[in-house]
Amino acid sequence: MRRQPPIANAEARRSRRAQLGYALRFAVIAGVGLAAYYFPYAADSRARACINGFLHAYAATAGLVLQVFDPTVRVAGQEISGAFAMRIVQTCDAMDVTILLVAAIASWHGPIRRRLVASLAGALALGVLNIVRICSLYLIGMVRPSLVEAAHLDVWPALILIVAVGLFFVFASSEQGRVETVASP
Repeated sequence: MRRQPPIANAEARRSRRAQLGYALRFAVIAGVGLAAYYFPYAADSRARACINGFLHAYAATAGLVLQVFDPTVRVAGQEISGAFAMRIVQTCDAMDVTILLVAAIASWHGPIRRRLVASLAGALALGVLNIVRICSLYLIGMVRPSLVEAAHLDVWPALILIVAVGLFFVFASSEQGRVETVASP
């Protein structure tokens, strides 16, 4: 069995440490973010009011878009009603996937400004995609209510996750390309 030279061993250890550091940073950031978002806040707390306001903003934005297709659409709080009724709740806002995407980007090595811009762009992209999701579920409910559950629980969660992973890979690839460009002679 051939032994690796000491330089290769040192590089392998450095690489493993970097990977472990990334995984630990990701776990901490994602864990704190998810715990803060899904914590069972009291109904009258400021945190619950912020979350409900955020969910209302989703409902109101989707309601504006949906009025193009259904002029009877009304939004009250987190409720969208009209030809089909739905309520926007925490599990319908793609925040869990957004938190994971932001944690993955924030944990990456590299300039904080690029990570911040990528995190904001990724969160915005997922937010827009989630508005499309909410609107599509309403429209499916208008036309084929029997398909809403499958679209809501199977199709859209998978699609949002695939998009989030794709966004992270685009970010990581662009950052890796920057590192290689800087390192090359």
